[in-house]
Amino acid sequence: MMQVMLLDANPELQNRLQRIIDAGGDAPIELLRLANDQAVVQGLQRRRADTVVINAVGWHSTCDRLIKRLLELQADLHVIVYTDREDRDSISATLRAGAVGYIFKNASLEELLDGLHIVAGGGAAICPTISRLVLQEIQKNSLANSLPFLTKREKQVFQCIEDSLSYKGISSKLNISRNTVHTHVKSIYSKLHAVDKHDALNKARQFAVAC
Repeated sequence: MMQVMLLDANPELQNRLQRIIDAGGDAPIELLRLANDQAVVQGLQRRRADTVVINAVGWHSTCDRLIKRLLELQADLHVIVYTDREDRDSISATLRAGAVGYIFKNASLEELLDGLHIVAGGGAAICPTISRLVLQEIQKNSLANSLPFLTKREKQVFQCIEDSLSYKGISSKLNISRNTVHTHVKSIYSKLHAVDKHDALNKARQFAVAC
């Protein structure tokens, strides 16, 4: 039987999800509702679980820290976040913390139930929109990291170039002067034998493919 802990301050979600589980006839699931993050931590200290579902609708500020804490207690735990946050930063922070599921609140509870079975089978329960964001993030990071001849700061500047930031934007983000930004960009172009931003990005992609 699959052991699922549901972090949910309101019992409505648990009651609805339990009815769907009971009517589904799939692999049996024991659903345990816990009202706050401390209760989940204590519950996991007392017994193992297969999956923890965090109903993060309306809050998200401590979600990534909670996920890390839970995975410290049980490394093979599956964590799914059921949330109303669709911004890139929240998604990235949650997935970096170790969540294997990120389901938007406008998804049906049947989709949430499907997500439980997906992660139990070793998959990731994320929607196509998030998959695209993750892919873009990987592509950006791998492109910058595929240029070993750039210094650490030059890689940071190159990442900003990929994000289409202006010299002013790069200066603000990295907390360096515009003259310093210009110096780094000039060095990047020189190392890539590029004449401008677009040429530099194309040369970087060619180098990444060749490696």
